[in-house]
Amino acid sequence: MATTSSMFMYSLTIQPPTSVTQAILGQFAGTKEQQIVTASGSRLTIHRPDPTQGKISTILSQDVFGIIRTLAAFRLAGSNK
Repeated sequence: MATTSSMFMYSLTIQPPTSVTQAILGQFAGTKEQQIVTASGSRLTIHRPDPTQGKISTILSQDVFGIIRTLAAFRLAGSNK
């Protein structure tokens, strides 16, 4: 039996997660506008609310290797409001 294996594990989801488990509001894109970050299973999504149209638009959606359990807001030391 060979000591090295040619088998590799690869994780791929066919459909993106649909139920939002966590959501947090803050300034995540470096601008002064508020964004909403949502966690759905293994996907983080940043949304931008549009108060004039009453809709939200997706800025970025990123899969992570694992399951997101919690989100928490924090402020970097030395940063201002």
